[in-house]
Amino acid sequence: MYYDPEWDGPVEIYPNYHPPKPKEGPDTVYLPAPHSEPQKKPYVDVNGRIVRIINEVVSVYDADGKLLRRKYH
Repeated sequence: MYYDPEWDGPVEIYPNYHPPKPKEGPDTVYLPAPHSEPQKKPYVDVNGRIVRIINEVVSVYDADGKLLRRKYH
């Protein structure tokens, strides 16, 4: 942002203006303190449920479709 007096006009100061204080209630959102380590993003299925991966298999095939290597994590 920048200030351009030709575009914005003169600065107006209202000495009796006090911004409203934020209201507490059901609409107030308190964010958790940041963690020292980043958390992994959860996997979510199409119905919005959090799922976790219990096994992962990586398979490598050649151009003819022959299995070259399989690695289990």
